[in-house]
Amino acid sequence: NYTITADFVAENGINIKVNYSGKPVMVNLNDNDETEPERPYTTLSADHTYNFPEETTYAAFHFGEYMKKGYDLWFITIMGTNSTYPDGYGDMFTAEFVVETGGARDKLPTGTYNVALEVKDHTMFPGIIDYAGNILFTWYGDLTPDAEGYSSQVAPIASGSVVIEEAEDGKYRFVFDLVDDAGNKITGDWTGNGEAIDLTTATPSAH
Repeated sequence: NYTITADFVAENGINIKVNYSGKPVMVNLNDNDETEPERPYTTLSADHTYNFPEETTYAAFHFGEYMKKGYDLWFITIMGTNSTYPDGYGDMFTAEFVVETGGARDKLPTGTYNVALEVKDHTMFPGIIDYAGNILFTWYGDLTPDAEGYSSQVAPIASGSVVIEEAEDGKYRFVFDLVDDAGNKITGDWTGNGEAIDLTTATPSAH
């Protein structure tokens, strides 16, 4: 058993006290343990074609050799920027990927990215959930809120590829050919503007 006590004072001067004695519920729900939540994690029940909102942009962040020497780690999201309903909601894409070092750090690296759980050039990591229930790596999502105000349509990407290539007027084209952990195909084609930020320096650059 554990005994937990706390004594706080709020900004308005109200005193808040906590006293607990007992056995807290602690379980390991990591996806690398036999107690992991049962897959599939996806909420999709059929194949899906990406349908991004009209006002969509990408944001990509360069972390440098954060994971392994010789490979640069990047994080990217593609989602709507309008916060009003319904135009500001809709599909989103998020991923973490690695490329060999030596390329530009403030410009999105192009090429074909394969989804795999390995540190290899032009690789996107499959979607997982950490011990706290947070989604990590490559996921599909629909930001449209449900009746309780939450975004409940999500799917971890298990395999497939994403092609990133430069388009006209400084835009980038993304071609999605993905599969979630239940075998649903998630495909699509989107071209648009965005920003690539090098977090290893102090000054961001827009592209």
